[in-house]
Amino acid sequence: MFTNTQIVLLVFAALSYLLGGFSLFKNHRVAVPLFLFISGVFVFSFAATLDDFLNIWDERFHILVAKNMIAHPFKPMLYADPILNTDYNIWANAHVWLHKQPLFMWQMALSMKLFGANVFAARLPGVILSATLVVALYRSGKLLSNRTTGFFAATLMLTSFYWMEMVSGRQQLDQNDVAFIGYISLSIWAFIEYYFSRNKCWLVAIGVFSGFAILCKWLVGLLVYFVWGISILFNSKSLIEFFRKEWMLSMAKAFFFTMAIAAPWQIYIALAFPKESALEHSYTTNHLWEAVEGHGGEWNYYINLIPNYFNVPTFWLIVIAFLLFLYFNPHRKIVFALTAAFVFQLLFFSTVSTKMPSFAMAGWFIGILALAFSLQLLINFIGKVAFFSKQKIWLVLILGISLWPLRLSPQKFKDVHAEDGLFADFIMAKKHNKALFQSISLDDDYVLFNVNGRHYVEAMFYLGIPVYNGFPTEEQIVELDKKQRRIAVLSGKGEVPGYIKVNPSITIIEGFTYVHE
Repeated sequence: MFTNTQIVLLVFAALSYLLGGFSLFKNHRVAVPLFLFISGVFVFSFAATLDDFLNIWDERFHILVAKNMIAHPFKPMLYADPILNTDYNIWANAHVWLHKQPLFMWQMALSMKLFGANVFAARLPGVILSATLVVALYRSGKLLSNRTTGFFAATLMLTSFYWMEMVSGRQQLDQNDVAFIGYISLSIWAFIEYYFSRNKCWLVAIGVFSGFAILCKWLVGLLVYFVWGISILFNSKSLIEFFRKEWMLSMAKAFFFTMAIAAPWQIYIALAFPKESALEHSYTTNHLWEAVEGHGGEWNYYINLIPNYFNVPTFWLIVIAFLLFLYFNPHRKIVFALTAAFVFQLLFFSTVSTKMPSFAMAGWFIGILALAFSLQLLINFIGKVAFFSKQKIWLVLILGISLWPLRLSPQKFKDVHAEDGLFADFIMAKKHNKALFQSISLDDDYVLFNVNGRHYVEAMFYLGIPVYNGFPTEEQIVELDKKQRRIAVLSGKGEVPGYIKVNPSITIIEGFTYVHE
């Protein structure tokens, strides 16, 4: 089921994890997070190789725009060469593409510039960011409780099937949500570090990571300031004291860095692309009031998804984890603020009309910490038994190792990614389309037609020329001839129109694309 490369990546991930576990025994402060980071790089590199094609919704759009950003970093484009007179205002076939904030695509563009325009290179920034989150979870768990909690938090990240699916591009919204949720999580980690150390360097980190999150998606990137505000309120005896708190000044300093990161792009696109910018801001706002593109759901949409987020059998396990987190953790003020932020984002997205699978993952980092703390309590409980009292550290490692097969069963990967799994038709179609596009060789002055569905996006990534679905009209043929552009069409499964057959200047390529929207 797995390739040799994937098996090697998993073996090295396991070895690095074990080295991290044994370093935990010796209390090596540097070795533990280092080995956990290395394990993360291997684990999420494995995830990035699960699908060797551009995935739909929405990875293919993001990667194509990122590829075009290599040459034009400040002009995001889907159609880099909009040769035909057509409507490019719709995000699915736009010329200037402002449908998402640019940071995560800049990251992909830089990676593809360094390592080539391929799928793995585009996913590599997500791999590195994910591995960094493993360390952030270890540190946060250690500060909020102890190194055992930190180790379990890192383990839960390393064994998150849902997160792997985002890195692989299969889970919506792929690298966009990896970066968005990742930077929100890093901003919360930075706040936890600041809470316990008061080191002002962490103020900069809070502001920068929050700004990065906004620059990946939008204003939910400010979630860390909700945590911060609740923690100040919890430490204040009155509203007057709340506004006089020294921490308010510290928050203002961090917020300055957030705005310094996030605001310039908003100003720039408003001036450089006013029509497209206004259209996308309006589209984003509509998510609050209407189920955009049919993406709606009931009030419990995200509650039902929480077991998937955390690889747990029931939503109530998360509820119990948070209750234990609140009751038994000695740092109750910050734990209360973190819990309030998790509940707030869950309620907020539950009331928003448009619902997408990963929206309520904004508080995922906090949920992982609550689960890890519960596992640490379990170890403490077992450790009270005389036989196990001197074996706690081995219990930690045994439980940590056992989480890997429990949470990452081979059957899960077979169902989703194997050619004989539940998505066999989808995988066959995507591989067929990729092979077809890679077999086509056309000069830069060509325009390709009759690529079914929205697979013109993948075709443009592989071919580097404008691609459209449907056959060209006679008017479009005249238009392209005037612009000195040559035309190629896929024959498809149906009949090629007569006016195309008899036109000697049009190249007909035998082949068709399977449609999987």
